[in-house]
Amino acid sequence: MVLMFSAYNCQKTEIIDNHLVSNEVASFQKANNLPPEPNFTTPEFPAIALYIIHKEYVMRHPEIKTTAELEQNMKGYLEQRLIDLYPEIAYIGVVDASLAEISLYMNEWNQFLAANPSYEQEYKIPATLAELNADIAAIELEPKEIAMFQELDSYAMLKDRLVTRSELDDLCDKYDMGTSKAIGTIGWVLIGAAGAITAYTVVCALISANRARNTAEQNDFYGTALGTGNNVDAYRHIFASMNLRRMVGVPLAALVGWGNEARRSNNPCHDREMDLHNNRVGRVARYNQFRNGTTRWRRHAERVRDFVNNPNANGQIMNWPWNVQNLPSTTDCTQVITDVNNTANNIYIIYN
Repeated sequence: MVLMFSAYNCQKTEIIDNHLVSNEVASFQKANNLPPEPNFTTPEFPAIALYIIHKEYVMRHPEIKTTAELEQNMKGYLEQRLIDLYPEIAYIGVVDASLAEISLYMNEWNQFLAANPSYEQEYKIPATLAELNADIAAIELEPKEIAMFQELDSYAMLKDRLVTRSELDDLCDKYDMGTSKAIGTIGWVLIGAAGAITAYTVVCALISANRARNTAEQNDFYGTALGTGNNVDAYRHIFASMNLRRMVGVPLAALVGWGNEARRSNNPCHDREMDLHNNRVGRVARYNQFRNGTTRWRRHAERVRDFVNNPNANGQIMNWPWNVQNLPSTTDCTQVITDVNNTANNIYIIYN
């Protein structure tokens, strides 16, 4: 059972048609035997909310031991909690609607994977909750990351009540840095099963976003995580996508990257298409180069940094205008998509 969720902006998320422009890119991908691009219209919900709802249910039902039991029993609870917390976008049947969309997407991936066996399959849900917890432990959480999930768990384990919308909004603002906090902050759209994959995918996506931002702020990287259309922006997307593919496989990483860019109503066309392209660089074209025999994620980050810091060999600067208010610019989106399609898939894009 799967749903689509967003951690980019924890306030109201509107259903938009913005992503449909990227269908031209999706057609290009398919025609050139490149990985399929997602195309979803069901509403999104904050990843942190999904994580806490999952934990709420697990903590209140200790008799559940297997992921199959969790998936079977949690669907109604998840849907009702989303309706209670996000009545402006959630509705009865949202889980089934999301299931239909993810089924189409995964069918496309199965066809692609049959012809391209070098790609990882989607993450396989463990049979028991103990195995799921072992998978999460293997991610090598750092102290700051552990502290974040401990705080989220504390809201899931409230004894006398359930977490509120205002508390979720505050947590999203604190850990996801929504648009009111900073320009160019990474946000995420996630797949989440009502059962096991919820916790694992949410953990992986939040960690990938935070690791990209935190390493960018280090002095031996860029000293800041801010910036749109520049090298820092390219680094964040390439590394986060690469790191997420390593954890969950290509299909889930592709959906996360697409949703973050395509479903945001305030995302200008040139920012969206640049970021989608750079996501593919990290997730697909240069993944093996960055991975290259080590599981040490900090070494991966250094390799991405060195790659981005050599624009003459690895980058393409586009002559695209941008709007300082971060509103959709007047740049012709057809031209932007043409420029992206004409750019080699193994070099990154930034713009003037």
